[in-house]
Amino acid sequence: MSLPFTEEMIEAFFAHLALLQKWNRVYNLTAVRSLPEMIAKHVLDSLSVAHHLQAGSIADVGTGGGFPGIPLAILFPTRQVTLIEVNQKRVIFLKQVIHALKLYNVDVLQSAAKGVHTQHLYQNVISRAFSEIALFIEEAGHLVDKQGALLAMKGQFPEAELQNIPAAWEYKVETLAVPGLQEARHLVILSKKN
Repeated sequence: MSLPFTEEMIEAFFAHLALLQKWNRVYNLTAVRSLPEMIAKHVLDSLSVAHHLQAGSIADVGTGGGFPGIPLAILFPTRQVTLIEVNQKRVIFLKQVIHALKLYNVDVLQSAAKGVHTQHLYQNVISRAFSEIALFIEEAGHLVDKQGALLAMKGQFPEAELQNIPAAWEYKVETLAVPGLQEARHLVILSKKN
């Protein structure tokens, strides 16, 4: 993936997955159960977007078990990462992960994206399987800095969804390669037209 992993980062990725497996028994945070699958479908999938992010802060909308936000926060320890999640049980889990891994660059907001009102806008607002692209723009577009981008992680090329993007937004689609995953992955990068 041409990413600058350190031993500490790799340990942190595995520590996150260990906590996910432990809490999953009670809270059902993910349908993916085996460690090799979790590595490919959660960690490597999350990191596959790293080269497409702008410099600066990251907001992860509908983060669930912390993907892609926590792997990105581990990879980029100097960037501020905000995890946005409406489900209280997931928020409790995420706070535990942040504490256990000492992720000082991460905070959690328990809210729907449209309910987040902040003076601080983000350079990168990302989601993984959050919703259709038009709804993602409607719910989270207000969180993006005017020079920033909305990033929608998708599986198959989202042909139909691209037809419904509002005229005020422009987009490009990148094909992602995830080691250990044979499934299609795409990233739709959206920015506001000037």
